[in-house]
Amino acid sequence: LLQCIKSLALSAITAEAQVPVLLNASTWVDSRKPPAEQLAIRDWIKRQIFSQYGITPPISEELISNGQLIYCFDDFSQITTSAEGEDYSKTAAYRSELREKFLAELTGFLGRNTSGETAGVIMTARTEQVEDLKRIEESTDLDFTRIDICSLDPEEVMHWLRDTDLDLGYQLAVRH
Repeated sequence: LLQCIKSLALSAITAEAQVPVLLNASTWVDSRKPPAEQLAIRDWIKRQIFSQYGITPPISEELISNGQLIYCFDDFSQITTSAEGEDYSKTAAYRSELREKFLAELTGFLGRNTSGETAGVIMTARTEQVEDLKRIEESTDLDFTRIDICSLDPEEVMHWLRDTDLDLGYQLAVRH
């Protein structure tokens, strides 16, 4: 995800280009509050942009309203899974409500940008959460592209490095 964001940021040279912002979805949750009282996604995004990038809320609001951001949500799965050592049976309903609230907020937020442009969104999710995203896609006009990331076989990586012009990469890989 970070490589993708870096690549997008480097390509956002013109003023018309969208700029990626990394948002840790798990920070949306305030465990002291019930799901219904969690922050609106828009307000949370403005807070995250300020805390991570130092961009003030009024400027963030302008960027959001003008469709100038690509939202890169990481750790969506952390909203829906129990913490290590946590009694999941006691939290299953709470986490289910959180997931539904987050997805409802996100769906509403993505449909409200005043520029008329479709917001760019990247969201990492574990296999279990992909069904939630499919449900959103089916119930809205949002369009998701799914990319499955799989473990790489070291032999396949070595073969790929050998067959490309990445001699240095191959030499480094052979040393380790």
